[in-house]
Amino acid sequence: MENETNDLLRQLETENDGKLTYKTYALFLGLSGKGEKNLGGLLYKVNDLIIFEDFERQGGMLQLLIKRKQKYEKTKFSFKFTEIKSIDSVSRSAAMKAVKYNADPRTIRPVSGIGKVLGRTISQILMQDGSAYYFELFDEKNFKQLLNT
Repeated sequence: MENETNDLLRQLETENDGKLTYKTYALFLGLSGKGEKNLGGLLYKVNDLIIFEDFERQGGMLQLLIKRKQKYEKTKFSFKFTEIKSIDSVSRSAAMKAVKYNADPRTIRPVSGIGKVLGRTISQILMQDGSAYYFELFDEKNFKQLLNT
């Protein structure tokens, strides 16, 4: 398993012409105003790009009951790290309002201490142009630290 992981990371570095300086598993919920996605994958940094690539979901027991399988289409996108204005933890409901109903991400307030403990939080990556990406990150703390380095 470790060899497969290392091979994948080397492949990503080759494909993206640079060394991975950060990586984490992530659930991409969507981009503000563009609809809900719910894609699991890898979020990583190469040079000045933040890149997300999803993984094909493996079928479970329910998949056996369904005759036709939807064709998998890979999702891969990137944005410039230098275009990030801020990274905040927000409530899942606020994130969904921005994704589904185009609520202005700049008006969403970060979740405070007790809210982080009691509710499910989402990382809002606010861009300089006012749009925002919404992720549930496995390693949110270190991702936020990237912005401060």
